[in-house]
Amino acid sequence: MKKLISAVLSFISLGFPITLKQAQELALKNYPKIKEFYYLSKSQKELERAAKLQRLGELDLFLKTTIYDDDYLLTPLSRLPNPKNPLPFDGKRIIYGARFKAPLYLGGVLSEKEKIFKLKSQTFKEIKELTEWKVKFFVARAYLGYLALESYEDALKEYLKSLEKLKEDTKAGIEVGKLAPIDLLKIDYELEKVKAKLEAVRNKKEHLLTVLETLTGVKIRKIEPYSVSYKPLELSEDELYELALKRNSKIKTQKLTLKIFKAKEKLTKAKYRPKLLLEGVYTQNHGLKTGKDEDVAQASLTLSYPLFDWNKRNHEILSAKLERLSQREKLSEEKLELKREISDAVREIKTLQADIKALKKRLKYAKEFERIEELKYLTGKGDIDHLLLAKAKRYLSEAELRSAYYNWEIAVRKLKTLLEEEYEKED
Repeated sequence: MKKLISAVLSFISLGFPITLKQAQELALKNYPKIKEFYYLSKSQKELERAAKLQRLGELDLFLKTTIYDDDYLLTPLSRLPNPKNPLPFDGKRIIYGARFKAPLYLGGVLSEKEKIFKLKSQTFKEIKELTEWKVKFFVARAYLGYLALESYEDALKEYLKSLEKLKEDTKAGIEVGKLAPIDLLKIDYELEKVKAKLEAVRNKKEHLLTVLETLTGVKIRKIEPYSVSYKPLELSEDELYELALKRNSKIKTQKLTLKIFKAKEKLTKAKYRPKLLLEGVYTQNHGLKTGKDEDVAQASLTLSYPLFDWNKRNHEILSAKLERLSQREKLSEEKLELKREISDAVREIKTLQADIKALKKRLKYAKEFERIEELKYLTGKGDIDHLLLAKAKRYLSEAELRSAYYNWEIAVRKLKTLLEEEYEKED
């Protein structure tokens, strides 16, 4: 599989065409931000596992050496002195052994920690998914924007050819005395205006190609055409908003963050509940001077409860509660922001659909206007200014109409991104 991906990347980097679908797949594979949130999600998952294992306790081995200025008992006095079995005194000793500690009850601290790590892992997963949707849209916007400019450029090229033909016809009319020489200057002026527009369009195309290369991580020489299947949509903002609330990863992320703050509030309360700890220690004391060994085994069960803390706990609990309330307001704000984005996307689609409808009519009228003005001018009955204006209206209307289809597609994909709904049409 890796060899196949490498071959595809090499194929593209050599300058072969790339489709919209390929560009999106490459961006999802190469974009660093997606990988960042993937690793962060996995990291929190590992912390969750570590928190679960903390319940099992911990076994430590220890070794230390101690030197006193006088000889002392190796271990605390646990029997009466006996002449046949004197107590071991030694001021130089090595102490080693093992210690086992296990939390039997910590007031719910461990369960809340597990919950927090789990929620954080899910949060980063949702942010990763949100980033993937955004990256796919950014690629589509740059890709389709490039094609929109390309279609605009094609219309301007046709406009340029039409002006050049008009220039030749005008020269012929001047030679036979039907047309005025000043008309050539007016045509040349219009030609320069079109060339300047063409240069501006090409510069924008280069910029969008750079954006695509940045997103995909590969060198792109050419992008494949994309056919827009235009079909006017009937959209309901309220229905779309309700659907987006269920699907949108940004809203899911904020809901998960609110759950994290709730768990943190419970964790803060749990820190001040009773705690029960089990500890077992086995120690071997070896006297370096006497060469004698004494061992001590100890088991303890400790119950503790924070009785007085100068009201610190109440301040910490209040702080955690205020953070939770703050996040609740942030969730409400994100919902309002999503509603605004849905409204803007719907308005944009409806505006473009109205523009496309109007541009179709404008183009039809502009073509007829151009035909009449050109016929009048070439027969010596019209005016060059009127003809140039007619041509400008015709070709610019055509350029705007071609671009509008791509802009409509971008707007639809923007709405689909907010809904996190796959676009049905494939390349």
